[in-house]
Amino acid sequence: MLKLVSVSKGYVDGGEFHPVLQGADLTIQSGEQIALMGESGAGKSTLLNLIAGLDVLDSGEIWYGDYAMHDFKENNRTEYRRNHIGHVFQQYNLLTTLNVADNIRFCRQLKGLPENTQLWRQILSALDLMPLLGRYPEELSGGQQQRAAIARALYMEPKILLADEPPVAWMRRMQKR
Repeated sequence: MLKLVSVSKGYVDGGEFHPVLQGADLTIQSGEQIALMGESGAGKSTLLNLIAGLDVLDSGEIWYGDYAMHDFKENNRTEYRRNHIGHVFQQYNLLTTLNVADNIRFCRQLKGLPENTQLWRQILSALDLMPLLGRYPEELSGGQQQRAAIARALYMEPKILLADEPPVAWMRRMQKR
């Protein structure tokens, strides 16, 4: 279970504080899927970054099971991300020096997991990535890069999958498989 209690986060810009989230509460049960919807600038990406441990909240609490994430130091947040989070960013964050296959495998290798041939084939098939495995990010369209980023996150076998502006059609297709 993931639970956010009175979470607040803001940023300083030009010496002025701008609140993005104020007193946000959210509970997500294990196995539950949710969609955060709102206008640009509403704080969706900020909330995902807090859940992923990429940012530190200003006040409130974030719980992952019995773990008090709001008390985590940077090394704890890094370990939490590596072991529990799959994240598909808006900008995809594919490594330009790695081809698609190596980009997909990269985070799984960092996590120390062995190859999973069945899962590999299932993800590549569902996302139509087989013909693109030897290509590099700059050789791909935006949609192809996004699918590679989704595959990378799924291949990590995360306990929590966060997708910032995912393509709905692809997420539905993966859910069916």
